[in-house]
Amino acid sequence: MPAQRPGPRPARTAGVAVLIAAAMLMGLTAPASAAVPDSTTEPPPTTQQCLVATGFACYNVNQIHNAYDMGPLLRRGLDGAGQTIALIPPLHLPNLAHDLAVFSRAFGLPSADLRVLSLGPLPTPDPTNQFDTFGALDNASFIEWAHAMAPRAKLLIIEGGGSYDSVVPMLIHQHLADVIALNGGDGEVATGRDAVLTSHTWAEEAARAHIPLISEAGEIGRLSLLNPTAGPDAWFPGTDPLVTSVGTLELTLDDRGRRTAPDRIWNDSARVPLPLAGGGGLSQIFDRPNYQHGLQAVVGTHRGVPDLAMAGGCDGRLISYSSYDTFDFYVSQQPEPAGWQPFCSSSQSTSLFAGLVAIAQQAAGRHLGPLNPKLYHATDAFEDVTVGTNAVPATSFSPADPGDAATPGYDLVSGWGSPDAGRLVAGLSQD
Repeated sequence: MPAQRPGPRPARTAGVAVLIAAAMLMGLTAPASAAVPDSTTEPPPTTQQCLVATGFACYNVNQIHNAYDMGPLLRRGLDGAGQTIALIPPLHLPNLAHDLAVFSRAFGLPSADLRVLSLGPLPTPDPTNQFDTFGALDNASFIEWAHAMAPRAKLLIIEGGGSYDSVVPMLIHQHLADVIALNGGDGEVATGRDAVLTSHTWAEEAARAHIPLISEAGEIGRLSLLNPTAGPDAWFPGTDPLVTSVGTLELTLDDRGRRTAPDRIWNDSARVPLPLAGGGGLSQIFDRPNYQHGLQAVVGTHRGVPDLAMAGGCDGRLISYSSYDTFDFYVSQQPEPAGWQPFCSSSQSTSLFAGLVAIAQQAAGRHLGPLNPKLYHATDAFEDVTVGTNAVPATSFSPADPGDAATPGYDLVSGWGSPDAGRLVAGLSQD
């Protein structure tokens, strides 16, 4: 079963916790791991190579930039300069600087301005432990794609320090971060009402300091990891009205990043023996915030999530680099050697959006604070997503759940939909 967590911050990333179910279903053993490889000149795989190898597409930085119309922003010098994105992984990644440098060189990105702040001991991935090596890839991908979206932003990696309840206030009080990306989450009821409301105090501190908080909507549909049999339980901390919750989509792109089909809700539950689907749903703790008052027909009297959605699903994986051998639980269900490893995770959706927020603050010349009131007044910045659901079948890990469907307008699986970077930055940064 999923590991217990210290307070509301998960002890493992969302993706790694789901792997417990995979191990029970498939009886897998850990792969051997390699040291930092020397053959770092091998090019990243192409979309076609990924399709041939696994039947699932994969995309590089240029494709994702084009898909979100990042080019005009980057050509104007809107690239996150002057902003610091704080990212909080649950593992110490000793090869992070190396892996990030390989990733940057391959895609023509500037060298990352990377700082690691250690607040206490964190486990280093055990190369013989399949969960650890998968977690290392999850966290490397989370960091690499924040850099891809805002290549001149500083990346502050916070290691250790216990729960978000201690780390986030420290970031705020010491003025260390301009955007805070929260990697991980779980159902708010499974987390516990007292823990959720305690954490609302640091969300309020962030709001007073005008620091945006970004979190994921989940990746096993509407269910929690700690208690999946309890039924729908939308993921905290994204359910907090002061946090922006990001859902997960699957994109269909050609080699240049042009869409060849509409974006759709991430749902690969029918293709792999896991309940893999984008999160969403209704808070059972927080009332409907003012910015959702016009959506009463969808959310009723409660806070609805997500607020928007971005790439991160398995059919359309984002190419990442990790110097750990990894077992690909989600797609090939085979060991994958260290190097280029296309990856899917709701944490990627979070980091993509965190990069856009850094650019929006650069354009505005100020901190934007809680983003949701601005997002809900900038709905023309989004392409509506109307394809797919986050329904999941029954497995030995979780019951079946009918989920919610993408519909015209706001819905509980894609929020307002898929952002156009230029329109979103303009909408967020205006007075």
